[in-house]
Amino acid sequence: MRVRSLVASVAAATLLGFSVPVASGQIPEGLDPLTVQSIIPSTVPVPAGTTTTVDLGVPVEVAYNDAGWSVSSSGTGVTVTAPNEPGSQISVPVTAGDYSATITLVAEGDSGAPDSGLEPEPAPVPAPAPAPAPATPERQTASTVDSSQAKKLYLDGVVEDNVLRVQLSINQISDVMPLVNASRDGRKLRYLDINGQIIKNVEREIKVTERSITLTYPAGETPDNPFIMEVVRDDTVAEFYAIITASNAPVAQPKSDGNQEGSVASMAQDTEAASEQQSSSIWWIAGGVIALVLVLGGVFVWRMRR
Repeated sequence: MRVRSLVASVAAATLLGFSVPVASGQIPEGLDPLTVQSIIPSTVPVPAGTTTTVDLGVPVEVAYNDAGWSVSSSGTGVTVTAPNEPGSQISVPVTAGDYSATITLVAEGDSGAPDSGLEPEPAPVPAPAPAPAPATPERQTASTVDSSQAKKLYLDGVVEDNVLRVQLSINQISDVMPLVNASRDGRKLRYLDINGQIIKNVEREIKVTERSITLTYPAGETPDNPFIMEVVRDDTVAEFYAIITASNAPVAQPKSDGNQEGSVASMAQDTEAASEQQSSSIWWIAGGVIALVLVLGGVFVWRMRR
């Protein structure tokens, strides 16, 4: 325990930049040679061409002066003057009480090369970085179709980087089936922005079992908000629209080009219809819960009477 206490004291003094108050070359009582050996480093790097004082942690005695090196000691500190020759090294003997060891000193760093008087070559100018890709690529307006009889479904979404996600309620699962079967019987699915322009290069994933819709844009692009999916039959009649609006992202406004009533923009901004649809969904869920409670209550009463 005494040895550990002394070692801890020496280490603490080293960290704080103070020397242990003992005579030069005299190790504290109780430190055996193995402990001293573990404290004294075998190799000590020093900056080339400078004078540096290194604290070895125990009082040592060392004196050396040759080949541009000068080494002396005072207590636990060793003062080293290294030649201005990076890579140069020497091995010097040190003593600590009855223990002797050899320390290798290594000069590190850049040598002070003489000034040639020549102007340094200018650093090469880096090539300009390529311009970033536009957040929204150029789009074409979708061909006009008859949407007077189309069913409309309003969904809430969330934008996460380049992905638009939708979590469906239970009663919305059957409502999105036209999207799942959109490529049958002369039907096709188109993606539109609020200005009725075609959105391309978007990957769609509908998982009925997980009640989710995932729309992934190319990296670096921001999903449209709102995002409109349109099921068209025979390129002339729109049968179904799913309008997804994310609440955590800015909602785009249509261009001022005189959109008429019934256009894509008017449909996407029909907040009254969206609210009415959400209200009906809430009542549908509430009705289901009430019906379930009544059934369970009836079963409970029936079992009690038995």
